[in-house]
Amino acid sequence: MDAGWLSNSSAYYYGLDMTAIDFNPDVIEKAKETSKILSVNVKFQCADLFKFSCEPKDIVISVGVLHHTSDCLGGVRRCIELTRNGGVFIGLYHKYARKPFLDYFKTLKEENSDEDFLFKKYRELDGRHADETQAKSWFMDQVLHPYETQHTLEEIAGIFGSMVFPY
Repeated sequence: MDAGWLSNSSAYYYGLDMTAIDFNPDVIEKAKETSKILSVNVKFQCADLFKFSCEPKDIVISVGVLHHTSDCLGGVRRCIELTRNGGVFIGLYHKYARKPFLDYFKTLKEENSDEDFLFKKYRELDGRHADETQAKSWFMDQVLHPYETQHTLEEIAGIFGSMVFPY
């Protein structure tokens, strides 16, 4: 199961039959288009992770999205609950991985830098996107996003330690 990222990469690279959920219907439609192009088997559902119900999955993946929710740690807990006993949950969250990047752009914003200047600085740091639309999309998510929480490894490990989940 893919909770929120919907990249189709697990289905494409590993041939997995995936269920993918996201609360945004526009994201679901774009992911469906991509899955057709890639010829992968993904079942998409527009759903709220916190209310979503299904049989526990062998693999649950949520990379880079839960920190945009109202309750990141609750989202991690929910992903663990949706993972079958003995299954695998993959989630990448680390406070210090993004902090210098976010602090840099926070300083630029406080200096009243406009969006064009911020985008130029973003492109200097991250030049991997040849497609300008994709670069702008990543910029908006990484720099202009409205909400993000940050958590330490200890906080995330504490969630695993508080649940009956072999990891």
